[in-house]
Amino acid sequence: MKQIYFVVESKHDRNVYVSLGQHIVRALNLQDQICFATADECFIVKSGHFLKYDMIKVILRILERKISAKIGRSGEYFDGWNFKIIFIRDADDECPKDYNQQMTALLNNVGGRYPTTFVMPKSELETWFLANTREYSQYATIEDIRGTKEKYRDITAERLEFFTLPQQIECLNISHTESSCRSFRKFVKEITS
Repeated sequence: MKQIYFVVESKHDRNVYVSLGQHIVRALNLQDQICFATADECFIVKSGHFLKYDMIKVILRILERKISAKIGRSGEYFDGWNFKIIFIRDADDECPKDYNQQMTALLNNVGGRYPTTFVMPKSELETWFLANTREYSQYATIEDIRGTKEKYRDITAERLEFFTLPQQIECLNISHTESSCRSFRKFVKEITS
């Protein structure tokens, strides 16, 4: 069994990524192989601190201690388990390729006891949801569209009264989103590998 911990930018993101990861695992029928730390066990860091060596090192050490304490309290329950830490930050207007390279190099330099990786949704998380709307589902790649958060809010404004975030996540078509969003494809790969 593998348990995944997320490091994200906000409480909202923390809840969304845990729920989204659970949806992916259920859809791919991997529930007996992959699970997620609870939202409360995930770590929140302001986006401006993502590229700070000392901050990343502290976050990794805190998560390593949390995992070790969990293992210690549980006796043999976690024998044979693997743990993974995934840092996630929206690209906003930054170049995802450059930032990704910097963050990957930083994580490699910091090192750690558990596999650690980085995923950066190009533009914003809402890009992944926008790819599943009728209005944008025909786009081959949606990640190059600017202002996806605003576009998604405009499209779903009327629907959201009756369509909660958990329902939006459950309706997310994984294969379609993978085909139109490279960053979502990487997210799925990092969860499943």
